[in-house]
Amino acid sequence: MFLRTMNIVMGLLFLLMGAVTFISPAIFTSLYGLGLPTPESRVAIRAIIGGGELSLSFIFLFGNRFGFSDVIRIRLALVTFAGVILFRLGAIAMEGTYSVSLLRELLIEIIILSVLGLLARKQR
Repeated sequence: MFLRTMNIVMGLLFLLMGAVTFISPAIFTSLYGLGLPTPESRVAIRAIIGGGELSLSFIFLFGNRFGFSDVIRIRLALVTFAGVILFRLGAIAMEGTYSVSLLRELLIEIIILSVLGLLARKQR
């Protein structure tokens, strides 16, 4: 039951982030000082980031209807957050700089990854 609850929490998290990014991509990009001066740039952010997050939300919320077990969906979240952390660290290293907001997001992602890791480990 706890795994199912975590899948719902993950699904709602991605649903909220994806919906906000899709509806108002400037909310997302303004956090990083990015502008969206053209319709093409807004479409790209809506599709790639908003659409990606919404797609993940559907897997977490409805994946059981398509043969994805609770454990598989938790592992998917684990891999997703591990990848985001890894590539965030890589991007910080490439840029040679960091900010409080980047470190805050990294900390949040590490906490989520840790919780998901504990869940995945319990299911072995």
